[in-house]
Amino acid sequence: MLQEALKMPVVNLGLHGGLGNAFHENIAKFNINSGDYIIVCHSGFSDNDTITDISLAWITLEYHKELWDIIREKDYIDMLRGYPNYVISAFIKWFTFRGNKVPEAPYSRMAFNEYGDIIARPRYEGSEQNFKSGDIKVPNINDTCINRLNKLNDYVKTKKATLLIAGYPIGYGEFTPPAEEFEKFQNELARKLESEIISDYRDYFIPYEYFYGTGLHLTEKGAEIRTKQLIQDIKNYKRQN
Repeated sequence: MLQEALKMPVVNLGLHGGLGNAFHENIAKFNINSGDYIIVCHSGFSDNDTITDISLAWITLEYHKELWDIIREKDYIDMLRGYPNYVISAFIKWFTFRGNKVPEAPYSRMAFNEYGDIIARPRYEGSEQNFKSGDIKVPNINDTCINRLNKLNDYVKTKKATLLIAGYPIGYGEFTPPAEEFEKFQNELARKLESEIISDYRDYFIPYEYFYGTGLHLTEKGAEIRTKQLIQDIKNYKRQN
C-alpha cells in the first residue's frame, strides 16, 4: 500500500520489540540512499539503550554474519552472557525437531516476505486482544533514547536522507488514557527531537477489536487502517516540504 501510494520502494524494518529500539535503528543504517525517508515508529522513548532479549538477537544473527554490524561494541558483553541460553535453546529445538517451524505467532522467518511485511499471520488473528487497566500507557521519554535518535538524525543527514517520526498503533477503548495525555507527550517529544514528527499520535487510536496477542499486534484490517493513516501523514509531509 505504501509503495503504490508513494511510488517509492518500501521496506519494513520492524522485526521484534524484544530486540529494542537501538537494534532496529542500527538495521536502518545498512542501506540509506540519497532521498530516502527513514521513518521511526517507536512505541516508547525511554529505553536503556540495550538489547532486551539477547537470545532473540542471537537467533536473528545466527545465519547472517553480515548483520553483526548491528551489534555495537557496548553490546558484546551482553551477547556473550546470553550465548549459553541461546545454545541450550537451539539444541533443544534441534533435538526435538521444533526448530524453524511456523509457530502460533508472527515470529518465524517464514512469516515475513522480502520487504519485511508479515504474510503468515497466526490462526488466532481476529480474536480481540483483551485489554485491561494499565495495558495501554502514554510513552515515557528519556535523554538516552532522545540523544541516540538525534545522533541517528545527524547520520541520516550525511546520507542526504530524511529521518521522520511517525505514530504507532494505540489501542482505543475503555482503558486508553485521555487523548490530552498523548498530546502532552507529543509536545514534549517534539521539543526534544531534532527530527520532525509527521503524525498526530491521536490519529493512531485504533479500536481494540483490531488487535490480537499483544497491544501492538494488528489484525490484517488493523494494519490496513494504520497504513492508510501513515500514508496520509507522509503525503502531508511531502506536500509541505
